[in-house]
Amino acid sequence: MHWQRQQRFYAGIPVKAITNEHGYMLIDVKTNQTILYFNHTAINENLDGKPAITKDEAVKIAKELCGEDYTLIRVTGNPYDYDLQFERQINGIAIFGEDCYVVVNRMTGKIAAFRKMPVEEVKVEPVVKVKKEGALKIAKARTAKLYIVPGIGTVWFTDRYAVDAASGKILGDDFQRFMEEKYRTTVDFGKLESEVWAKKVKSEMSSEGVDNDQGAVFRADDDMCKDDIDAAEASMETPYSYWYPWSWDDDADDYDIVSSDSTVNYILGHFEAVYYSGHGNRYCIALGGTGSSSTYCTYDIASGRQTRLFVVSACYAGRNSFSDMLVQKGVQCVIGASGEIADIQYWWGYSACADWAGRFWDWATGNVNVAYQKSAHEARIAANTAVWKKECNFDSEKGYCDIYI
Repeated sequence: MHWQRQQRFYAGIPVKAITNEHGYMLIDVKTNQTILYFNHTAINENLDGKPAITKDEAVKIAKELCGEDYTLIRVTGNPYDYDLQFERQINGIAIFGEDCYVVVNRMTGKIAAFRKMPVEEVKVEPVVKVKKEGALKIAKARTAKLYIVPGIGTVWFTDRYAVDAASGKILGDDFQRFMEEKYRTTVDFGKLESEVWAKKVKSEMSSEGVDNDQGAVFRADDDMCKDDIDAAEASMETPYSYWYPWSWDDDADDYDIVSSDSTVNYILGHFEAVYYSGHGNRYCIALGGTGSSSTYCTYDIASGRQTRLFVVSACYAGRNSFSDMLVQKGVQCVIGASGEIADIQYWWGYSACADWAGRFWDWATGNVNVAYQKSAHEARIAANTAVWKKECNFDSEKGYCDIYI
């Protein structure tokens, strides 16, 4: 087996990139440890078989990989895999950038993908004098996550600014430059995919179901979600390659803010692949408008929906009630989050949810940025593994997601 190597930076770590016909990995050049591993063969192996391991067994497998430095914060059982998230904590506060994400194939028990970030010595005290409510008020923000940033201290990252949790000071340009340098990422996953593709036989790729090449995006009445649907739409419309300039959908429909249940039912009844960004819970997602039209809930979902892939970027929308009802009413695959997600501004000009959306739809459509198309199931894992800023990753799949749109 022949491996090709390149050196890059990933979350500030000097890495060498290694590819073969099964996938790719990133190796920390200082420690020679694998920090990222993506194996499409293991991801897709025996998906039509019977489950071979339990959730407890998957947790044991993942814990052995991640080690005692990391604390399990979530495990989600999907039809094809167990999706596990660990993070390193001090006094219950997560260390920024230090997590361990693991995907275990449910049918084989094999580790299909993981990201295990190295542990850094923390020399700052985790002082928290400003509570979450105070940070939100200072930043004039709506969401906030508390982290220990090595070399800085405890920081509230909000959807507007970063706030020092000890002093309450908004952290400005110096902090931005520090973060951009410390966590510099130059890995081109599209180029890695091209190397993988060169070692694959194109006939191995299969497409299931009708391919209508129709995409649609919509959002809640929240300006923070606009760049998310813009990123998804742009990926749907990006050409397949420089030699084949047409795209998966040359003119994906942007519904922007949707205010009525009937419009959502229309979208899910007429478009092959749909992306929503907004707010939600186990039973509903938020829409624009007021009163009865402000949500789209389990009891609003009409029968006979035709959408094959619906990606829902909203808190808890991947939990049983809402996503299961979508599948019962005809949506083939629903991808979402089983818990909270947050579109945190890690530094100015960066949106976690837009980053994830762009990468996912690149892979799902197979445009020029990623070399070849992945199934919805594999595209979710690829996006989760590549985007190390994890607050907008999605761990839940409902329905049948081993499909190509």
